[in-house]
Amino acid sequence: MERICESCKALFSPHPKVPKQKFCSKKKCQRERRRRWQKQKRLQDKSYRENQAAAQAEWLKENPGYWQKYRKEHPAYTMRNRLLQKQRNENRGNHARIPAFVKEKIAKMDDLTIEKDIISGRYILIPYDSKRVAKMDCLVIKMEVLSSGYIGIQK
Repeated sequence: MERICESCKALFSPHPKVPKQKFCSKKKCQRERRRRWQKQKRLQDKSYRENQAAAQAEWLKENPGYWQKYRKEHPAYTMRNRLLQKQRNENRGNHARIPAFVKEKIAKMDDLTIEKDIISGRYILIPYDSKRVAKMDCLVIKMEVLSSGYIGIQK
């Protein structure tokens, strides 16, 4: 009984000892099978994920400058990666549309604990997902400096 390979979509006959075989025996398809298994394993198994990260960190220690050299020797890869990263950034949503003057002044959680001169003025209130832009709860509001002797509320 033939099956369709999940990778290359070609018909293949599964090995008799592997009744649930979903990938044909081509190297490319077996590599895809392993890649999918590893991805699933990393998502589900914390110790496997940690071991993989440690192994990668060790490899990078032993091979300093590898990625810089690789990008220099493979300009097509570098250009493709930059284009794909630009698309990923755009797909993330609001962050790509933040004006430059706002990006420079992203608030941090402890920003208000630092003593600063407060200047009266109108400030833009822009709602953004805190995971994408601001750290913790950031509000930008209209502020007016009142004299120290001022009592009451202005409407």
